[in-house]
Amino acid sequence: MNQECNETNNKLNSNFQAGELLTADEMSQYLHVHRETIYRWVTRRQIPFMKLPHGIRFRQFDIDRWLTKRSSPGRVVKKGIYLEVNIDK
Repeated sequence: MNQECNETNNKLNSNFQAGELLTADEMSQYLHVHRETIYRWVTRRQIPFMKLPHGIRFRQFDIDRWLTKRSSPGRVVKKGIYLEVNIDK
């Protein structure tokens, strides 16, 4: 499963350069969410973004760091179902 996720991420990352500024449409493809979800997150200031004269842009580096901070370790119980695992114990 992890190998499959890594392969998918590598394919996505090959389309987007780390220092590149991405549009809301590109972010929706990168995160696999609807474009309106991206705009809702921006309105609520839940996702890092830059407001430029020609619109809102996202730095992939900031998004990747944001995703890392929001993720939690887990283990696969059944395909598509994850349990959170506390590794501190």
